[in-house]
Amino acid sequence: MNKEKNAVIHALTAIFIWATIASVFKLTLKYFSPVLMIFYSSAISAVFIFFIAAAKKINVFKTGLKDILFSLFVGFLNPFIYYIILLNAYDLLPAQSAQSLNYTWGITLSIMSAVFLGHKLLKRDYFAIFICYTGVLVIITKGRPQLFEKKDISGIILALSSTIIWASYWIVNTKDKLIPEKRFFFNFLSASFYAFLYLIFTSTLDFNIKGFYGSLYIGIFEMGLSFLLWLSAMKLTQNASRISSMIYLSPVISLFIIKKFVGEKIMLTTIAGLFLIISGLIFQNYKRK
Repeated sequence: MNKEKNAVIHALTAIFIWATIASVFKLTLKYFSPVLMIFYSSAISAVFIFFIAAAKKINVFKTGLKDILFSLFVGFLNPFIYYIILLNAYDLLPAQSAQSLNYTWGITLSIMSAVFLGHKLLKRDYFAIFICYTGVLVIITKGRPQLFEKKDISGIILALSSTIIWASYWIVNTKDKLIPEKRFFFNFLSASFYAFLYLIFTSTLDFNIKGFYGSLYIGIFEMGLSFLLWLSAMKLTQNASRISSMIYLSPVISLFIIKKFVGEKIMLTTIAGLFLIISGLIFQNYKRK
């Protein structure tokens, strides 16, 4: 099998994993609080990545103290704070809405890169922002803004705030010199430690086998394997733009999985809003190529 086929297989596998995550989040939240999910998932992911690194003959502990401390700080930002915000959004909103709103992180990253890194926003960027946030408006109003509930507003704020944390994480990560295996290991290790401290001080450390199974899936597949597969796909391919464009399949596939396993009725406004969000992202990225 040639490199290009391998790249496509790796990318599609990562995309399918990401497509399942909204459903797994929603189902696992029935048994675990967001912080419990972060504790178990991050710890599992750290162990998983440790063994992946060991298989590649990478000693994660053979790392400079400065790099370790930086990764521990970044781990507070993501996964710890990011997933606390995102999972609370999933707890308050339908999975289809939380997922769609979180998908605007690409636009948030463009805006924050302009503010903090001095990147110039072009006319196409402003138009893409307008399209994406029109999609957000369609999703959050459901065509009936007068029927807004307080929990909906809280969930919407959390979902959109998660995109700020995610974008901040990637901006800060531009200064991280570690290879992905080392970076992810220390990020997840620190997140599990922060979550453990919170659970101990609040006396909320608990265990549930169904919640653990969900956290096991999140830790191995969503937090660990998917990113390693995606990085592998990008290294193998000679056509990064084609591989990158495949990512837009993920939220679409996810809607079918949400309907099947979570039991949510997929609303037309979700489909319309998600279409606008994806259209805005594609327009922005297509014009750059």
